[in-house]
Amino acid sequence: MKKILSVCLLIAAGLACFAKDHLTIHLMGDSTCATYNTTERSSYRGWGQIFPFFFDKGVVVVNYAKGGASTKTFQEKGIWEDVKAMVKPGDIVMIQFGHNDENTDPRHTEPDEYKANLTLFVTTLKELGVKPVLLTPICRRRFINGHAARYGGGNWNHLNYSPKVFEVAKENEIPVIDGEVRSLQWLENLGSE
Repeated sequence: MKKILSVCLLIAAGLACFAKDHLTIHLMGDSTCATYNTTERSSYRGWGQIFPFFFDKGVVVVNYAKGGASTKTFQEKGIWEDVKAMVKPGDIVMIQFGHNDENTDPRHTEPDEYKANLTLFVTTLKELGVKPVLLTPICRRRFINGHAARYGGGNWNHLNYSPKVFEVAKENEIPVIDGEVRSLQWLENLGSE
């Protein structure tokens, strides 16, 4: 937990350079970023749920992340329209998808479609005067031979998705945070038990 809090603090410190008198940070993502009702699911927390605690009252965090969302369903369910309607020039939007994009159910996107969706998000936000920041999907709690596994095989594999995040960031000259590597290190330090 200390490591994930350290990662959030590092992200917060990096974003502080954008702050003036007031800053709004919007979060787009899946269950790993979402906010949960702690009375219904007391053990569930997305990183976006604790993220606001790293800022003072001059920073507002708005979390649009939804459990089960992929880059495709985020658009299909109208959440992307909500984000576009709420952002204003100077805001920051942090984007982290991948877990559901790689599934084989109707939420699935092929890696190139995933990249196209991320590119749509980023280019639209830039046109609106917003500062997008991309994050690779965080690791799942998966261990192989006692070690945290970055790529677990099957449907639980960021191998073809995380590189697309870096491609979009490079092509659009925006920041990227490697949440996958940072969370892998955190899991490895915690151990499988």
